[in-house]
Amino acid sequence: MADRFDSSGRHSLDRDQVSPMNSFDNSDRQFRAPENDTFLHKHPHENVSEEFHQPAEKPRPAAANKGIFAIWWPEFVACFLVVGSFCALIGTVYPFQGQPLPRWPYGLSINTLISIYVIIFDMALMLIISSALGQLKFLWFQKARQLSDLQAFDEGAKGPWGAIVFLWVLRGRHIAASIGALVIIMAMFVAPFSQQLVRYYSCSEIDTSSTAQISRTNLVSSTGGIHTGAMMSNMDLPAQAAMYVGMFNEKRAQVAPTCSTGNCTFDDDYASAGYCRQCTDFTSQVETRKIDNTTKAQNISVPGWEVESNGYQYGFVIGPSNSTERPTLGGGVRIVFGTGNDTTRKEAADKCEGGVQASNWTCLGYGAAECVLTPCVRRYHGTVDKGEFKEDILSSTTEFGYKQDGGIRFSTIDMKCANSAEKDYLRSQNYVFDDSTEWLPYNLSLGIFSSQYNDTLSKNVRDECIYQGDRTDSNTLNSYFLNFFVGYIMDGFQGAGEGTSTAGKALFNMGETNFSFIDDKFDSVATSLTVYARNRRANNQVADYSNFSLPLDGQVMKMNSCVDVRWRWMALQAAVLALAAGFFASTLWMVGRTGDERIRNDFKTSVIPLLFLFHGMEGEVQKPSAPTVNSVEDIRQRAQHMRVALVKDENGWGFKEESS
Repeated sequence: MADRFDSSGRHSLDRDQVSPMNSFDNSDRQFRAPENDTFLHKHPHENVSEEFHQPAEKPRPAAANKGIFAIWWPEFVACFLVVGSFCALIGTVYPFQGQPLPRWPYGLSINTLISIYVIIFDMALMLIISSALGQLKFLWFQKARQLSDLQAFDEGAKGPWGAIVFLWVLRGRHIAASIGALVIIMAMFVAPFSQQLVRYYSCSEIDTSSTAQISRTNLVSSTGGIHTGAMMSNMDLPAQAAMYVGMFNEKRAQVAPTCSTGNCTFDDDYASAGYCRQCTDFTSQVETRKIDNTTKAQNISVPGWEVESNGYQYGFVIGPSNSTERPTLGGGVRIVFGTGNDTTRKEAADKCEGGVQASNWTCLGYGAAECVLTPCVRRYHGTVDKGEFKEDILSSTTEFGYKQDGGIRFSTIDMKCANSAEKDYLRSQNYVFDDSTEWLPYNLSLGIFSSQYNDTLSKNVRDECIYQGDRTDSNTLNSYFLNFFVGYIMDGFQGAGEGTSTAGKALFNMGETNFSFIDDKFDSVATSLTVYARNRRANNQVADYSNFSLPLDGQVMKMNSCVDVRWRWMALQAAVLALAAGFFASTLWMVGRTGDERIRNDFKTSVIPLLFLFHGMEGEVQKPSAPTVNSVEDIRQRAQHMRVALVKDENGWGFKEESS
């Protein structure tokens, strides 16, 4: 298959010579033009450029003699950028998973950095893929192929559309090159996918500039009025107001925490002294006794109680509680309710849907209960969410120890507060408890109410673990409690009577009363008094006892935007990276394993070598003594000394060297 030149001196190919690679001389593995050709051919009437008759520069080493890194170092740098940008993207978003949006200088955002990383990723990736595809086209033409395949390879390295055309043209005939084209197509979706990586949502973070607080107290006290006798004082006006609030307000009293943003957290549970109600339903023990057979009047009573209905048509009596089961630390009352004869009782029962209900006094026609308001200690857990304070009661105790010290003191210890040294001390004082003990009744005085402070105790049990009250306070509460509730309603119609307190009328509820209603009212009163007791220190009303009423500190939360990293959206980029790495490695392996200099060159995507390979220029052709043309650098140097133009002559279009 010999080379031929037409009459104009233009190099021509045999009909079966499809590949330009056939112009390689396989005998010495050097790419040369036919020996009888000159490097550039000119028409006879044109002068030959003197520039190309000068002594040739010392040739550079052929690409075949260079190492892999020397030929492919730009692509290796691009590999570093691809992997580096991928890792940098992960390293940027990972620390902020579930965290508030960072505040970076110059208004930089996470999405901005993601976009920068993806741009670097795409640019470096395209360099790798296009160079590898460009080099593979020379490997493809080791055998005779359709010349149109050259165009397909060239288009495939330019972008997604060219890659699609390339896949259609080759249709799997070159697996490695097809993978490269597929990577180009997939890389097109990396940028939009990356924008889905990070989602922002509303969250809260700690505001270190302020502190949340919940009022609490270790001291049970509602006194503050005028001393009226032995262990007796008037109940101060704020405490009286608290009882009215609890009885008559529909909305239950609540501690108002300090929370500047309306969202605060309190990590620790906390305890506070206050008041608890204990109501017991004695309806099952009610006895009825006829007084007059003519009127069928009946007396409603409970054995052992001094409170009874006295046979009135409607009776509601509230009297003092005289329980002797244990010392009363607060106030207690007994309540008896009844319709005094069979007729009114039947009328009441007929009003109830579903018949007589044991829990509904109105349906039964009678009822009895005892309610006691007593000092207690409760353990809470509180939160403030969107301006709403929620406080859950975890446990409570009304068990106290007593100490006679110029008065009766009652105390209890929070064992969750006590440390190991304090527990050892308590054991040495013959207190019995175990790890499950939460509250320990305590019969030593803390010294809150007297100048005689127990120095030994203060050194062994911390003040914040002890909750204490005074019998004077209990007596004062009991006295006011009775005046607040005790009275009666006795008449022939509902809602009227003599000797009835305002609170008693509220409990009577126009005759529509029952145990659950009464229990809820007393709980509301106890809650209101507890709020008052907890807020006393906050209102500076007990300045001398401030150490025993320290509030609980919490964290103020402020609203912010937090970062949610959706890692599944990185799957495409990871797949592109893996496929690109495999494609580039396979390209290097295929190029490196052959010793054919036609393939082990650094032409890649350069278009200039194709002009020399096809001898498609009029002018001097390659001389036998010319150095091998297997390096893009050499070809570029030669091309820099050539000025050509695309012209048309009798043989058609072609590049023609400009004469000097």
